[in-house]
Amino acid sequence: MESMDEQVLTEMADGIGSITLNRPSALNALTPQMMEGLIKASATFERDPAVRCVVLRGAGENYMAGGDVKGFHKSMVENREQFLAAR
Repeated sequence: MESMDEQVLTEMADGIGSITLNRPSALNALTPQMMEGLIKASATFERDPAVRCVVLRGAGENYMAGGDVKGFHKSMVENREQFLAAR
């Protein structure tokens, strides 16, 4: 698998793009970095005329548990000034 980021893996074979959420220890809960990886992977596949469809999957036994609340909180704390300025 090609890796755009260790948490979001991409692969292309026979016209099928594959995006794998790769945080099985956290039930593939989304982090802000994973969301960026998903956007980049989607844009890459969208620009490739050879891609006929894209499969989104989760590594391990779970697809995705939703958003990583701890990760979003950390991001909000780190970017507090930007969040407050946007209000």
